[in-house]
Amino acid sequence: MVFTVQRQLEAPQGVLDPFKPDPHFTVKLYSSRLSEELEVVHVDWISCHFAHWQISSEHVVVLSLSQVSCYFGLPISTLLT
Repeated sequence: MVFTVQRQLEAPQGVLDPFKPDPHFTVKLYSSRLSEELEVVHVDWISCHFAHWQISSEHVVVLSLSQVSCYFGLPISTLLT
């Protein structure tokens, strides 16, 4: 199985990414534009989901969800036993 995707374009050169200094918070600043080219992606290449938030008409923040816990929403007592 394969997907076709449009890649999020990099933020223009010279734009400061305020999230770059933090290696534990997997967020990156990108352009709000998508590539016009469709790319084929094989299912086994996919490593995670992501979330994105448009912070301006020109920029989005993309958060990798690869480190999100599967325990989100469980009562804390479940996690401690």
